[in-house]
Amino acid sequence: MEFNVPAFRPHQFANRKRNIDKAVNGLIGILSGVTADTKLNQNELMYLNIWLKSQSSLRDDPDAIDLLDLIADVVEDGAVSSEEMHDLLTLCNDVVTYRSSEDEGIYEAKINEFLGVLQGVVADGSVNRQEFDFLIGWLRENDVVEDDWLVEQVVSRANQIMSDGIVTQGELTEFGDLVKQLTGYQFNETGSAECSSIAYLEDSIEKIEQDSLICFTGTFVSGSRRILEGLAVSKGLKPKNRITKSLNYLVIGELVTPDWRFQSYGRKIEQAVKYREEGIPIKILSEKNWTQLID
Repeated sequence: MEFNVPAFRPHQFANRKRNIDKAVNGLIGILSGVTADTKLNQNELMYLNIWLKSQSSLRDDPDAIDLLDLIADVVEDGAVSSEEMHDLLTLCNDVVTYRSSEDEGIYEAKINEFLGVLQGVVADGSVNRQEFDFLIGWLRENDVVEDDWLVEQVVSRANQIMSDGIVTQGELTEFGDLVKQLTGYQFNETGSAECSSIAYLEDSIEKIEQDSLICFTGTFVSGSRRILEGLAVSKGLKPKNRITKSLNYLVIGELVTPDWRFQSYGRKIEQAVKYREEGIPIKILSEKNWTQLID
């Protein structure tokens, strides 16, 4: 009797471990963010519930299971009491305290946690003063990430807000809008709790010049990367597999790829952003914009 045994692929196990680590760090960040003002509201509760359910890497995680079970109990009768919210808040804080003590203080882990914090503080669609102060405190305690381009955007805006010693509601609203852009927040519009910072990176492009060098990254709705590269060739473009200073365009797929280095942007995107900061004119566009431009 013959059995078809799948080939052993060590990288699959490495990717799975990496995805679990990313999800756990994201969970720590989100829990820290939603509890930053020491209370939970209905929108934050629903955001947390949907985010947890969307994380396949946490399906067997005991803390995620406990949180989902408690959330289910809290919303079962359609009314959330102050005691139930207190129990959930306590569990969130306990998970943060326990999981943060694990040996995961490396740069990559902290970036994933930072993205989670951003998602958490804006989970209900706005950032209040306590959440703003919490985020500033988190950044001061985790200066290992200070050179990350995403962190720099937040720090720069926060410094502008605090420069006169007064934080107004208008400034908090603008800051919340920035956080939404950076995380791709669309929970109120679509009910999705995914984190995707593509909108903030995208350039305004009306035409793609022929003979340009183009690179595709991420997972695409419109087809495989090979299909898209073939389409690019038919339009007079030259596909490349990596980011170089001579690259003209980077196209990012609409679907979030869990194996990317960080939650919502990968090494190619990170490299392209760094080159742009050096003055290299690499243009970044979404799959949606790319599709519109080549039609």
